[in-house]
Amino acid sequence: MNFYGYVRISRDDNGENYETILTQKQMIRGYVKEKFEKEVLKIYEDDNVSGYKFERTGLSMLEEEIKLGKVNVLVVKDLSRIGRNNALTLLYLEFLREKDVRIICISDNYDSFSDDDDIIGIKTWYNERYVKDISRKITENIRIKQKNGGMIIRPYFGYNIDPYDKKKLILDESSTMIVKRIFRLYIEGNGYRKIAEILNKDCVMTPSKYRQIQTGHKCAVAEFWTPVHVQRIITDDVYIGTLRCGKTKKKKVKGDSVRVPKDEHIIYENNHPAIISKEDFELTQTIGKRRNKRKIRSGANGMNLLSGFLFCGDCGKYMVKWKRKNKSDAYVCGAYHTQGKKYCTSHHIKEEDIINIISNELQNLIEYSHINKEKLEQDLEDEKKLVFNYVEVENKFVKSILDKKLEMKHYARQLAKGLIDEEVFNGLTSETNQELKTLKHQLVEIRKMKDSMISSKDEIIKGIDKLKEIVEEGNLGRKQIEILLDRITIYQKEIEGRGCQPKLEVRLKWNDRLITMCLHNQGGVK
Repeated sequence: MNFYGYVRISRDDNGENYETILTQKQMIRGYVKEKFEKEVLKIYEDDNVSGYKFERTGLSMLEEEIKLGKVNVLVVKDLSRIGRNNALTLLYLEFLREKDVRIICISDNYDSFSDDDDIIGIKTWYNERYVKDISRKITENIRIKQKNGGMIIRPYFGYNIDPYDKKKLILDESSTMIVKRIFRLYIEGNGYRKIAEILNKDCVMTPSKYRQIQTGHKCAVAEFWTPVHVQRIITDDVYIGTLRCGKTKKKKVKGDSVRVPKDEHIIYENNHPAIISKEDFELTQTIGKRRNKRKIRSGANGMNLLSGFLFCGDCGKYMVKWKRKNKSDAYVCGAYHTQGKKYCTSHHIKEEDIINIISNELQNLIEYSHINKEKLEQDLEDEKKLVFNYVEVENKFVKSILDKKLEMKHYARQLAKGLIDEEVFNGLTSETNQELKTLKHQLVEIRKMKDSMISSKDEIIKGIDKLKEIVEEGNLGRKQIEILLDRITIYQKEIEGRGCQPKLEVRLKWNDRLITMCLHNQGGVK
């Protein structure tokens, strides 16, 4: 008679089966020796593996031995070592019966050779309920910790967990530089795939590889960067200092994680040092939305300087870059490029001409803005004085709302003392509730007006300074184009004595406004 054993421990047990793997093995060997005066041929094990799932290395190896007919008796500490999933455990016991394998559960005082099987269903049901209860308690505990100041389960790429405060992240210098490089490459016009190719070419370690080397923990490792790796970093606001908790949840024990809607996340802003400025992060999100909307794709050499911004004014198609040997880079209508003159005309314009025209007009805009900046600053100071009046009005509305709430409580006390009946109470509270609702709405509007007054001209002045900074750099790169431009529409206009000449309609983004300028190839606002 061949005796085999199986042992397992996991976090599911929560101290109930505290016996270590070694202790369980000693128990099985001692039991077989004392009861049957036999030796256990082999004991299979699964260390730190949940009993809810049956995809386990040790259990699978044991199954192969059983299928080969080598196992006559299987000895375990208790039935929960086989599993904590009611249905799967019962199926496994049925598998053992089909193979004529006797099972002995020491702590449960169960021996399939002599004991009734009726109690087995109850035991497997209890074992499953236990693991589900533990899972629920762990989930609730994590949720409470997330709400009470945040909880970081593992560090994000670019950070380490602060050893003195487990709720905080600190910068990891080496991986921080990689994160900054990824954002810079994206803003410069490279797509997710192109960035992944650049990182792989430069032998930059992936986040999982970096974590494995840094911690020494065994984990699944991606050897190469993929577009998904890059996208996750680009879209994660953890890099501007925001900690998001509760982003995923599991609908069942050991099931797959599902995403939780963003408005249900537990958010802590300015929780840790930022790697990326908020301005650059917002720019990357805007770029991503624009690329998806306009179906812009990066080429093998990255993104063309004006890709996704140029449109034909006659047919509405994208303008495409046209490269010719010993000729300046230019753009032509996409329909003309692919289908010829019968669909549209060329609308040919040199890239350098577009940049020069835009640069000149930006300079003109700055000079005009500078003339008006002093007036804007004076207006801002005058409006800030008016804010105090809004504060007084706001305080009056807050006091009125508090008075209405006290009035409601007064009516409730009168009803409780029998001074007014329920019909009178309902009439009074209905009228007061309506007044309260109106006051709250008016308070919201007053606060909006106050906030708008404080920020509007202030933002315009900041916008002027930002525009000046970009122009003074003297180089309109992809980042500057992404910040300033919304779109450029190219028309083909017949000009006497000069034939067909391109005419540009440029839409600039400035302080959340769109400014449209109509320009000819020779420059100047028309």
